[in-house]
Amino acid sequence: MSHAFQPARYNPFATEHLLRIPYLFQNSSLDELIERFEQMGSRGALVGPEGHGKTTLQEAIAAEYERRGVKTHWIRVSRDCPHLPKGIFEQLAELTAPEDLILFDGVEQISRLAWWRFRRTLKPGQACLITTHTPGWFPTLHDCVTDCLLLREIIARLPVSDIQIDSAEIDEIWLKHHGDLRQSLFDLYDRFASGEFLVARSSPLSE
Repeated sequence: MSHAFQPARYNPFATEHLLRIPYLFQNSSLDELIERFEQMGSRGALVGPEGHGKTTLQEAIAAEYERRGVKTHWIRVSRDCPHLPKGIFEQLAELTAPEDLILFDGVEQISRLAWWRFRRTLKPGQACLITTHTPGWFPTLHDCVTDCLLLREIIARLPVSDIQIDSAEIDEIWLKHHGDLRQSLFDLYDRFASGEFLVARSSPLSE
């Protein structure tokens, strides 16, 4: 079945569809993770390689705190945008209250000096949750890992409609990208757009 040159809005792997999928917990739940975070003194790190769900999980935790009435404040840096906003630490010191939650996505992108300055910005007892590729910045709250089954479950939640992707092909894509779900889904997006999919011998979650 050919799906070549489908407009982006019809691609089931488009960002708008992926953003509707919540973080899929494998060995714990959101409530359990938040309870552990608070037992650690409400300062912890989500650790894992790029594309393993750290930011998605961080956003899920932030949303739950907001639902509970806690104000959240974000700092985001990445390989593509590694520079901290000018005056960000001064703004945090001025605008945040001790009961607010600070979220720092991509800590490994900054220098140790910047990290020291950030730590000094935090008020006594203020909650802070970071994401990082490497441990050692804050105590590790959760190691984010992926497997083929997780990629299959994400695909099963997308509006894939009449096309079925061979399970072996999904596993090959996951291995090709070394467990990076983001790159795996980009790959699937491109394959759908160019009509490269084979008709599946089984549905993604049937095995």
